[in-house]
Amino acid sequence: MIVSVSGDVDVSALPSLQSALDRSLFGGAAAIVLDLGEVDSIDSMGLALVSGLPSHAARADLSCAMSVSNPEVRAYLDSHGVDTPMFPDVASALASFEAAIQ
Repeated sequence: MIVSVSGDVDVSALPSLQSALDRSLFGGAAAIVLDLGEVDSIDSMGLALVSGLPSHAARADLSCAMSVSNPEVRAYLDSHGVDTPMFPDVASALASFEAAIQ
């Protein structure tokens, strides 16, 4: 399942993002790609939600990855130790799941 986000990932965006991630985690998806390709910025609350994705996915026995094309957003995530695999686009993230299966 692909969860796409745009604009600012801040406290006002968290309820809808959390809801979308919950539907993915508990809705029978085999893998989740969090598409941050259209994200302009992430605040500390958004960072907390995004950085928790790998542990939530692991508990649901799902693979996860992120698509991050904005260099500033990627640098922010990297500098804060987000350990979800990051790819420049959704297609690359999806391909990583296929490669892991083979």
